[in-house]
Amino acid sequence: MESKGGVGSKVLLIFLLGSLGAALPGKVAAQQEPLTVTRLVHLEFGRILSDPLLDGAVVINPETGLRTLSGGALALGEGHSRAEYVIRGKGQRKFIITLPAGEVWLSTNIGTVKLTNFTSFPSATGRIGPDGTATVYVGATLTVGANQSAGYYSVSFPIFVDYGS
Repeated sequence: MESKGGVGSKVLLIFLLGSLGAALPGKVAAQQEPLTVTRLVHLEFGRILSDPLLDGAVVINPETGLRTLSGGALALGEGHSRAEYVIRGKGQRKFIITLPAGEVWLSTNIGTVKLTNFTSFPSATGRIGPDGTATVYVGATLTVGANQSAGYYSVSFPIFVDYGS
């Protein structure tokens, strides 16, 4: 990738595969209807310009889909999205969402970036609609290092859904 912006600035393309969302094993057998999780949209941070001297952060809000950049992370156009999943199961049942609690590292031969603060909307729990479906959105925070290596980064992260009590 070519450098854009100030001296030494780098363009990052961040694309997160989300997960092959799943119901927690062992819990579904006791239910009348199993839960399924289908990813519709990937979590993407878009094209980001890295400052040569200042670390930065990019946050994708799961409720609104808005992207917020701070520090040495500058946006190069749009191209970002919150992850979107469809949950299918027994109508009107409560469900619990489990996301990564700590850091998820994206490491490639060109560099490493860190994801933290995974959040969902609805947050932690939701309810399957009368039609047997619900939608869950996921966002996170991406930390971009000063003078981050330009390139395409991707990683999978887990999302689990289980019936609540």
